[in-house]
Amino acid sequence: MTTSRREFLGTGLAAGAALTLGRPGALRGADVRALSTVRPERAPHPLNILILGGTSMLGPHIVAYALGRGHTVTTFTRGRTKPTVHQDLFHHVEQLVGNRDSDLEALKGRSWDAVIDNTGYVPRHVRDSADLLKGHTGRYLFTSTGSVYNLNQDSVDEDSKLLDVPEPESEDVNKYYGELKVLCEQAVQERYGEAATIVRRTSGSPTSRMPTHTSCRVGCSSVSRSCEPSHSEPRTC
Repeated sequence: MTTSRREFLGTGLAAGAALTLGRPGALRGADVRALSTVRPERAPHPLNILILGGTSMLGPHIVAYALGRGHTVTTFTRGRTKPTVHQDLFHHVEQLVGNRDSDLEALKGRSWDAVIDNTGYVPRHVRDSADLLKGHTGRYLFTSTGSVYNLNQDSVDEDSKLLDVPEPESEDVNKYYGELKVLCEQAVQERYGEAATIVRRTSGSPTSRMPTHTSCRVGCSSVSRSCEPSHSEPRTC
């Protein structure tokens, strides 16, 4: 991994711009706080990117970073939340409105180079969007969480045991947040294989066994692999 690629991934995750196209393998132990000050350089091959979410939490930072790299950005939201940061950038963004629970109509018949799924908490919703966009994107990046790990082990890294899911049919996010994220990850990996990227954002403390970095799983393995869009020439973003 080159320095610029490492900077991109670290900065993107720290600020929410987790676009890993063109980035081989898994990034381990990135100091995202230091990298968060890196200013983005223009991408050599600008991409057309769909963000599921985009107006809150990580979303506005992803939008700002992607636009700074010269990418074209589309967001898909319920249209209820206005961004609290980077508001001035959103007039450069195509904003689609729908609902992941019942209305994906705005996404039908469209194609993007990459999809960033920031709002997948219920496996059914993730399956629906992943199925609809299959064949219409070269990379599906799912924003997961360190809460997927089973902490009853001596240490935790990208290959550590994940939580068991006692009620796989449940959609109770408050009760099974980490467990449902496990199923969401599986849904993306089953459908996209090597075109899937799973990002597990964690926030540890000095007394916690949780890793304090951002981990990235490309495809279905953390072994170094190509992360290029399956339908195009190699690109970096």
